[in-house]
Amino acid sequence: MFFIHYPVYYNMSSFSIYKSSKYSFKEIGKLSKLHYYLLIILWIITGVLAPLFLDYKFSDIAHYIFLLTFLLVFTSMAFYTQHIKKNIEIIGDLKVTKSCLIKSIGGLVKRYYYDDIETIKVDKHLRSVFGPLNNDGTETYRLKISHKNGNVEIFIVSSQSCSKPEVNLLTSFTTLEKLRNGNLRIIR
Repeated sequence: MFFIHYPVYYNMSSFSIYKSSKYSFKEIGKLSKLHYYLLIILWIITGVLAPLFLDYKFSDIAHYIFLLTFLLVFTSMAFYTQHIKKNIEIIGDLKVTKSCLIKSIGGLVKRYYYDDIETIKVDKHLRSVFGPLNNDGTETYRLKISHKNGNVEIFIVSSQSCSKPEVNLLTSFTTLEKLRNGNLRIIR
């Protein structure tokens, strides 16, 4: 009697993979970063200028201009968030296991063994300002896998796992790095 030996993959966590139906993720990432920094600047300006408006007697026009600017920036960012939510869809999942990464999109399943990977680079992609920017309520990371044979693959993944208990992508890769005893290079 013959036994067929299938490899066992101990699943650590599973993350959603996204696609954009309208815009490139590069454009979406740049706009997200721009809106994020605009909001930070707006909070700083508000923190500095609001006490000045309250302490000193400025004209009513200055108050209205300040309030109008504040409302316009918040409204534009809220519309931006809703617009991004409509254009980002889940197309598959990425499973982080002890021996490999398993990417499944539709019926296609591809395994990336850690021995064949030179580096994994993880960058923040979409920052959440007014709540979640995608449907499952997480921020997204840009994952770049560089193989030893020179191939490079880039995809956008959720920051929180779909599986329970929820684990952050960076936490999962940190654990993986410890399990691999430093044989896997992960750039954050």
